[in-house]
Amino acid sequence: MNEKSEFKNLIEGIAGDMVNDVHTSAIARIEAYDPVLMKADLTILQTGDEIFDVPVGHLNVGEFIIRPPYKVGDKVVVVFAESSIDEVISTGEQKESQAKEKHSITDAIVVSGLHTWETELPHEHENDLIIAKKDFSSKVVIKETGEVIIESDSNIFLGENAQDGVPLGDQLKEWLDNHVHDYYWTADGGSGSTSPPSTESPNPSEKVKVE
Repeated sequence: MNEKSEFKNLIEGIAGDMVNDVHTSAIARIEAYDPVLMKADLTILQTGDEIFDVPVGHLNVGEFIIRPPYKVGDKVVVVFAESSIDEVISTGEQKESQAKEKHSITDAIVVSGLHTWETELPHEHENDLIIAKKDFSSKVVIKETGEVIIESDSNIFLGENAQDGVPLGDQLKEWLDNHVHDYYWTADGGSGSTSPPSTESPNPSEKVKVE
């Protein structure tokens, strides 16, 4: 082997080692999940590497939050930060020594869940924004037309400890506007009915609809 070939192999070997130490993104499986601290333990599916206490990304803006209910076994997309993340997350600043650590596997962040091709989601609402169970049995939909749909095969509670059922507006209005009361004259046995109310009940909401 000539000197040129040896030098080429050396450079390729160094470059290969550098690339192997740089991590960009991966698919991982959740092995443990803490919904309070928003951390997870993961197994990187492409390599089998295990990483622990990985921050779980979620919508967190000001006083508002959307927290996804990840479960053990869920597949997620992981990215590896430009430099060490521990100090940045806790203090908002980074030590100079940590800034030199580039794309380490220990600086992973879960950025989203991953729907596998093993199952299909329902085909409805393809053009709408939806928060739902995967079978769409419970869903909140903002349609592209602007309509909002809240639907569930189970109960819908307006309040954590709600107990009372909500009447159907059109049916309740019809009953209120047309109900009568029977009355009797005990003296001669006569009977009759009152007239319906002289004023109509308030109209049901035209914006909130139930089935």
